[in-house]
Amino acid sequence: MMSAPEPLSVVCLPKLRPAYFVDAVIIESDLISMAGTVFRDSGAGDWLGFYDWLLTKDDTVIGVRQYVDPDDPRVDRILLELARDDVIVSKEARSVKIFFSDRRDYDVRKSSTQGFGDNRLFLSDDGSVLLTFLPRMH
Repeated sequence: MMSAPEPLSVVCLPKLRPAYFVDAVIIESDLISMAGTVFRDSGAGDWLGFYDWLLTKDDTVIGVRQYVDPDDPRVDRILLELARDDVIVSKEARSVKIFFSDRRDYDVRKSSTQGFGDNRLFLSDDGSVLLTFLPRMH
């Protein structure tokens, strides 16, 4: 008997709206629909690189930092070329910080956990981006 899929955390970057975070989403196929937008798995696999949840001193999640491995130039073109107010890209560090509000006051020590696993890239026809992660408690 197959076990049920584990819930994942999702970070969505809609084309014309601010980024947002949804915890405990079940993804059972290569398609996911969020807020009326359909996303398709990019085919990049479930390893994009390490990631860190960006936490404040009181453990509030205000963003995520995705380190991008250099294995897939398609992922580079998508993630390292994001130009948005809620995203900070460092091409030198190969990292993308995605924020869910105007807050940028994350605690560096609490935000250096280097999570990995179930880290997939989904794309929509309108250019929106969706990333999956293991929930913060893993």
